[in-house]
Amino acid sequence: MSTEPRRHHYLPQFYLSGFTTTGESDGQLWLIGLKDGKRWGGKPDTVGHQRDFYRVEGVPGVEANELERRFADFEGRAANVIRSISATGQLPDDSDDFSFLINLVALMLARVPRTRDVFSKPLLEISEMLAQMIASDEKRFRSACRATLKCSSIRSRDTTQSTSSFQT
Repeated sequence: MSTEPRRHHYLPQFYLSGFTTTGESDGQLWLIGLKDGKRWGGKPDTVGHQRDFYRVEGVPGVEANELERRFADFEGRAANVIRSISATGQLPDDSDDFSFLINLVALMLARVPRTRDVFSKPLLEISEMLAQMIASDEKRFRSACRATLKCSSIRSRDTTQSTSSFQT
């Protein structure tokens, strides 16, 4: 059985725990669906996540769950700052702790699925337009293939295949 994390939380579990009936990770959360108003209960480990949300594959030298692990390390440190604020009722005096607090707030805004969708949709559209532009002209296509092969470690593919089906 794999020990790799699969439930990648975009809302930290420690943060969700603060909203449970007990204030702990084993407490019950009450949720309301934004679209349909449906209400249901859950626990911090079962909500606020997507499977493999931060998984990165195909990047040399980077493990697939590296981002998830780094978020977990950051959240552990940020949780201590939040607990201190909760216990004392005061914002941190220490600049490192204050930085963790500000970064936590920024990350919580930036890492939810809706934000990813907002940023990825235009990038996908631009990528599709560029691909269409490159593929629409044989000379441009061959040039792009040469540039790609020059910059990548993939050298075994044959780029001299017939391009007679190109529409110019």
